[in-house]
Amino acid sequence: MVLLAAVVVVAGAPVAAEETWQRVEFDRGMTELSLWGALDTRAGDEAWLWLSGDVGFMLSPRHEVGPSLNVQIWLFDWEAEASGSCGGFYRYYIPVSSRSWAPFVGARALGYLGEPRDWDTEARVEGGFLHFLAEGAAISVTGFYARRFGLHNEWWVDEENRDRLGMSVGLSVFF
Repeated sequence: MVLLAAVVVVAGAPVAAEETWQRVEFDRGMTELSLWGALDTRAGDEAWLWLSGDVGFMLSPRHEVGPSLNVQIWLFDWEAEASGSCGGFYRYYIPVSSRSWAPFVGARALGYLGEPRDWDTEARVEGGFLHFLAEGAAISVTGFYARRFGLHNEWWVDEENRDRLGMSVGLSVFF
């Protein structure tokens, strides 16, 4: 997954730069509504399915911040548990001359609202791109590395289960 995220960010910018007319531009004050799903895993023995929504606010043509609301489903050995989380995100859009691609890098912080696994918080770094299908409507693809912190019901920290790699796909609408 780390390799996939690196390829998306590094290779996506030059590919996007080949399209040189009517480049994608964001205006200060624009709002993004995004629905996305993600899958992250650790060593293949458990998986987390994410169903999420973000509301982003463009602070400038390159900087976006906003809140995030998530539902996570933990899957392991034919068992499943669901929980929620909320937090915020930041994205920096890499400037390229493209009519349909907008690569980005960013960070995300989440606080868990209970089960599963009783984690308190999570921090992520992410990179990906938006591919605009029409004016104001885009598909997003993101690779991420996540680190979880604090088991609030345990005095010890589960070192094996705190680092995650994942990928998300979503749909964004800008207005």
